Amino acid sequence: IQGKTTLAAHTVLGLSTLLALWIGASGLQSGRLGADALFYFFIYALILHRPAVRLARQGTRVGKMMACGERLARLIRAGRKAEAEAEPLPPLTGKLRLKRLLATSSNRAGERLRLGPVSFNLRAGEKLALTGRSGAGKSTLLELVAGELELDEGKILWDGIKLHKRPAGDLAEQVAFLQEKPSWLRKTVREALGLPAGAPSGQAEEVLLDCDLERLVARLPAGLDTKLGPGELTRKEARRLALAGILLGDASLLLLDNPCADLSPEGARAVVRRLLDDPRRTVILAAANADGLDGFGRRVELEDGRVATGSEAPAAGEEDLEE
Repeated sequence: IQGKTTLAAHTVLGLSTLLALWIGASGLQSGRLGADALFYFFIYALILHRPAVRLARQGTRVGKMMACGERLARLIRAGRKAEAEAEPLPPLTGKLRLKRLLATSSNRAGERLRLGPVSFNLRAGEKLALTGRSGAGKSTLLELVAGELELDEGKILWDGIKLHKRPAGDLAEQVAFLQEKPSWLRKTVREALGLPAGAPSGQAEEVLLDCDLERLVARLPAGLDTKLGPGELTRKEARRLALAGILLGDASLLLLDNPCADLSPEGARAVVRRLLDDPRRTVILAAANADGLDGFGRRVELEDGRVATGSEAPAAGEEDLEE
C-alpha cells in the first residue's frame, strides 16, 4: 500500500513539474514570464517533493492503523462469540495429561529458554512437586498448563479435553495460577479474595492467618474493602494475597509457582498441610527443591527444560502417552 501511494505521489509530482515547465516555456516564449521566474517556479516544485512524499506515507500509516483496528475488533468479536458458545470447563475428575510439550520463552535477562519435550500424567486429586534450579523451566511449564503461553508442539489433555486449544480466560474457573507478579485492576482486597460482604468466615480467617495477611489487612485504611492500586502492596504481599484467594476459591487444579518463598516457616507448613488435606484439589507446586513437601506423592525434576534423568516418569499404571 505504502509503495503504491508513494509511487502515485511521485507520478503526480512529476506530471505537475512537466506541466509547470510547459506552461513556463510557453510563458517565456510569449514574454509573460522571465527566465528567473521560471527558475524559481521549478525550484518551488522540487521543494514540495519531500513533503508530498511524507504526506503520502503518513496517509498510508493512518490507513494501516485503521485496518489493524478493524481486524482487532473482528478478532475480539470472534473471541467473545467463541467463549459464549464454548461449554464451561468441568472440574478435573480423571487425568491431566501432558504429552511431549515443547515451548520457547524468555527469562528476565531476555535470554531464550527452550522447554521440552516434557511428558507426565496426573490423576485428579494428586499433589505433584515440580522441582529444579532457577531457569530449569518450572514457571514456563506452569504458564503452558495455565494457558498463558502458547505451545510449539504437544498436547495438554483435561479428562480428554484439549486444554491447549482453549483461551486462557476459559480456564479461570477450574485452573488457578499463582504467578510471579499477580495484579488486580482496581479491585478491593475482599474482591481479590473472593469474599462476600460482611465479616470473613472462620475458614477465611484461618487462610489469612496461614498466608501471613492478618497484619496487612489490619494496617490497610479500609481493611478488606481497601481498593488496591499501583504500589499499594509489595510483590511478596501481592503474592500472599493471590495465594489466599486461590486457597479460598473453587478451582480444581492449582498451579503454584514457589508459594512458600513468601511465607513464614509456620505459614508455609500450614499452607502445605491445607493443600494435602484437600482431596478435591489437584496441585502442581513448583519449587527449587522438595524441602517441606514430603507429603506430595508425586515429584518431577526439571533440568535445562527437560525431565531430569532418574526423575519420575508418567504415573505408574497410566496408559502410554502416545495414545
